[in-house]
Amino acid sequence: MPLDGTNFTVDLFSVERLADWLRTQNPETGYDYWCDQCLLGNYFTHLGFEGVGMFSSGFYHNGGGVDFPKGENDPLNLISYMGKRTYGAALERAEEYIENGKFLC
Repeated sequence: MPLDGTNFTVDLFSVERLADWLRTQNPETGYDYWCDQCLLGNYFTHLGFEGVGMFSSGFYHNGGGVDFPKGENDPLNLISYMGKRTYGAALERAEEYIENGKFLC
């Protein structure tokens, strides 16, 4: 959960944490990439952020903006962007990244 707009008590950008959350989602459910209810918008809302809006290199919320550590090339962004856009397919990409430290596709 965020302490304020810039200091956080969890690793927001942990692929393992995202994969844990994806395991709780219906794998057949699809999502759009460019909307506030996209995969990462829902994920960051789950983590306790309010008023989440996404952009390709980070997100904003009622407390301000947060950049992905690796910008547009951050693994979380790539997991949500690449390939088939279902929660199950995103989980497969996250698990591939966890296992290999990179995407094989």
